[in-house]
Amino acid sequence: HRGPGEDEDVDSLCANGRRLAMMGNAQAAEVYFQRALQMEPTHIKTLGGYAALLHEQGDHHNAQIMYESALRQAKRSALSPRTLAAAVDTLSNMGRLLKDVVHDQDRAERMFRRALQLDRSHADALTGYAELLYSGRGDVAKAAKLLDRALQIDPKHAAALVAKAWMQQTTSFNKQQLEQDYQDILSMYPNHSGALCNFGLYMHSIKGNLARAEQLYRRALQADPRHLNALTNYAALAQLQGKHEEAENLYLRALEVYPEQVDVLNNYGMLLHTVMEDYDKAEELYQKALQVDPEQVDTLLSYAQLLKQVRGDTARANQLLRRAAALQNKIDRSA
Repeated sequence: HRGPGEDEDVDSLCANGRRLAMMGNAQAAEVYFQRALQMEPTHIKTLGGYAALLHEQGDHHNAQIMYESALRQAKRSALSPRTLAAAVDTLSNMGRLLKDVVHDQDRAERMFRRALQLDRSHADALTGYAELLYSGRGDVAKAAKLLDRALQIDPKHAAALVAKAWMQQTTSFNKQQLEQDYQDILSMYPNHSGALCNFGLYMHSIKGNLARAEQLYRRALQADPRHLNALTNYAALAQLQGKHEEAENLYLRALEVYPEQVDVLNNYGMLLHTVMEDYDKAEELYQKALQVDPEQVDTLLSYAQLLKQVRGDTARANQLLRRAAALQNKIDRSA
């Protein structure tokens, strides 16, 4: 392909950026996207493509800014078929970022619903919305219907196949069939980090095959070194195997990418508190987790345990325990 200085057509620059991003050449892709936006700062397809690249690289803050810019521009524009497709892709990708990173389920749902209003056959949006309904809303039936629609549209859609396998893994399932499903997915997509991670968790927590689980987690992290669940599941496995320093390194890697991820803060705090006896650092992590989410029951219980057993602060410990009990009762009533 020609260099960006040799090609002054914005559509070609954008296409080259997208192609390079798909090939994994993020640095070169960024050059093309930036050049395209210098020429046309409101180019929806470039804004969406550049946002997706930043999202993939873990630059979630700037990815969100770029997605929002693309969506603002799409609202102002008369959408041609080409820009409509770019807008729908952006809505779907923004929904995923809001769901997985920002944890704003309501806004994520609005993004997916809007994408599907514009294109009812958009497999990525169908899959993302199904994942939200299943994990965030507990609506198994509707999630299953959306995944079936996505797979009718594209029977080899990787994310939909993985999401369907995950639903089976976390509800009633046939072990033999589930293993075959993962093997089939990985025969088509051998480097799919989500499939590798979920299959690793199955081997780890259900089959008890820790060596196979470790192999799958390692492969997931080779495919995507920022994969949050692979990092945290592998950390839990390492901790189970008594490899505490390795577990700590994995938690630190996760926090580099997701510094305010409450479960990571809590689980790393528990490792420091209950195993490595670094009580000061553990307390810092518990406090940060509760700053991010004051209603995190697991962290309230963990911090109460530290306060009572290590600090001897029974009054504060009991206060946290009462908060945890009230929140758990509220969760149970709404379930």
